[in-house]
Amino acid sequence: MQLSLTLERELGSLPEGWETMPLGDLARTAEPRNHSRSIDSQLFLRAAAIMLVVIHHATLWPIPGGAATLVMLVGFSLARFQRQRLFAGDTLAVLRPLAANLALYAPIVAGFSLARGEVLWPSVFLVGNLGFTAPPHMMPYLYWFVEAYAQTILLWVILFSIPQARRIAHAMPLVSGIFVLAIAVAAKFLTPLVWYIGGPQIFTLPDMLYLAVLGWCLYFLDTPPKRKAFFSVIAILCLVLAWWGGNWTGSWVKFMLVLGAVFVLLFIPRITLPGWAARLILPVSAASYHIYLFHRVIPDWLLPQLDLGTHQPAGPAAAISIGLASGLVVFWLQKQLLSWLAYRRASRLGWRSHVAGGPLEAAE
Repeated sequence: MQLSLTLERELGSLPEGWETMPLGDLARTAEPRNHSRSIDSQLFLRAAAIMLVVIHHATLWPIPGGAATLVMLVGFSLARFQRQRLFAGDTLAVLRPLAANLALYAPIVAGFSLARGEVLWPSVFLVGNLGFTAPPHMMPYLYWFVEAYAQTILLWVILFSIPQARRIAHAMPLVSGIFVLAIAVAAKFLTPLVWYIGGPQIFTLPDMLYLAVLGWCLYFLDTPPKRKAFFSVIAILCLVLAWWGGNWTGSWVKFMLVLGAVFVLLFIPRITLPGWAARLILPVSAASYHIYLFHRVIPDWLLPQLDLGTHQPAGPAAAISIGLASGLVVFWLQKQLLSWLAYRRASRLGWRSHVAGGPLEAAE
């Protein structure tokens, strides 16, 4: 995903199927800079989803749905960018991005553990969302997404570690995906009958897995008739889920937003925006994970001291601005650190090559 963002920024836009194109062909697709830009709709959705998360957590507005969209994009990204590795059984390559993301999460867990004077073991083992305990003995429920994301990736890795399952998924990715989606939807409805933990139920893997599987399936819908038929089924499912989820404003907003995201992924592969809007959206999309991790750290510490709560307009505005800025700054700092490490590594390898090869070449 980070690669697609970088290429979007450098080339102006990316053609459909860019991830399978040779670099030379891809370079020739570069568009001249103008007043508008066409960006991948997935990037737009990612930015919109994280904005909804930040606003939802900073206000009393009933606008859930951002995190659900992000979960769906996890499955979509797995299909789009990792399917060949999964089909080949190269699960280690799939785990590397997860490890990198968890490395960024680890200092937050350590910080909360130090602040509370105990090791938050459920969060350390990424099972805090399963209801084994509750805050303050784990991270705030805000971080359920990280745990659910990790569990989803691990589940995919486990499934694709089974040779027979891997062969079936490779031969029939859509059919097998729909089969797993049916199981995941059934799990959402049936799990509370045998394992109910109250409000935190919505953060558990059985409750949200269907979203990731849905995202996976969306990628493999390769013809308009399939997309239209699938969208009709998902529309009915979202209506049922909105009613089943309490039939209240937040529930309807959540599942209508999910349905809207499904529509965009199926029927609007690219979105044309003014250049200035694209320049604002792409960094937010790139830093979406960092924003999620850090968007409440500073506001939760600073705003109560300033007596700026959600009942004052200045409070939510400050929380949203600080939350976005925090994630963007951490993302920028991480990029600088990785660039420096890459430079050091390249310099070290170049120096070794010179030392090892120079005298030998001279002797010859």
